[in-house]
Amino acid sequence: MRPAVGWTLSRARSRRAFNGLRQSIQAFLRKISPFLKKISNTQWLVFIWIAGIVLLCVLPSALHFLPRAIQVAGLPITLGKTTGTMGLVVAWSFFMAVYGGYYDGWRWTGFSGLPYKKKTLWDWMQLLLIPVILAAGGLFFNYIQTVNEQIQVEQRAKSDRESSELRAQTDRDLAKDSQREVLLQSYLDQMTVLLLERGLGKSNIRDSVRDVARIRTLSVLNALDGNRKRSVMLFLQESGLITTTTRIGLDEHQSPRTVSQGLISLSRADLRDADLRGLYLVGVNIAGADLTGADLTGADLRAAELTYADLKNANFTFANLTGAHLIYADIRGADFRGANLEHSNLIGAYYTGGQLDEARLKGATMPWATKHP
Repeated sequence: MRPAVGWTLSRARSRRAFNGLRQSIQAFLRKISPFLKKISNTQWLVFIWIAGIVLLCVLPSALHFLPRAIQVAGLPITLGKTTGTMGLVVAWSFFMAVYGGYYDGWRWTGFSGLPYKKKTLWDWMQLLLIPVILAAGGLFFNYIQTVNEQIQVEQRAKSDRESSELRAQTDRDLAKDSQREVLLQSYLDQMTVLLLERGLGKSNIRDSVRDVARIRTLSVLNALDGNRKRSVMLFLQESGLITTTTRIGLDEHQSPRTVSQGLISLSRADLRDADLRGLYLVGVNIAGADLTGADLTGADLRAAELTYADLKNANFTFANLTGAHLIYADIRGADFRGANLEHSNLIGAYYTGGQLDEARLKGATMPWATKHP
């Protein structure tokens, strides 16, 4: 009940306030009505004329009405507050003069049709119209030319900035490329020392030299681009550090023969966008590695360990993945057209429907843990 009572009291107070305002306005109009009756039409027009001029001078600044951007001959022109206000005042004055001449008989305007001994506004307009038009045209042309020059200056400045940014970006790219080349050469030199002086090629699984080689390899792969990652992989392949030399075949049960891994594991390696086309990567261990966007067209990945690897959008066209382990690998978006996935293990792999339709899948264990016929 209290909210209803409060609303009723508020409505009553609002009604009293409105009635009081209405009575005040009516009293004011009664007081000035004798004065308003004495004002002639001419006085009213002059009052409206002056009020309009005052309003045009004050209102734009108050409402931020000017400047306004307009298009003239395809060039952006910004009218300043003073210029725009003066133009509106002149237009308003001309309109009031024409109106007063035709409807109130202002003879001095020359628009009333009544005789007037002195020169009228129309006479002065005829006398000054051509010079004013020429002067205005000259000012307008100069303004257009100034704006055009300003636009050209701004365009040149913008072009210079873009050229400077492009040169700076090119310099940064060259510096980065040079840095990557230095990293690659340094890595190859260090690995050569490990092979020739530290016995990396003959080391066993517990030797620390293998750990050093793996750490350096993962570090440099994280800093190189796709083409230089190929150089690293070629070096590791030719030196026999990541691939197995055991012959790949099928046992008496037609299952892939178990093979030993290379000397260096590339698990969790950064091989994004790497160019690995046609590489011999038999038995390579790249479990958990990131091969997003890598190109492995025609690569030999028989018995490769790809468990938990990120293979999104990789290209395996005509690659040989016989007996490879792709358990829980993410192969969404990867291209397996013409790829050999016979006897591979795809249990739990993330893939999209129809993605493996053009691959050879004889004897493969599919993602839903069923054998392909």
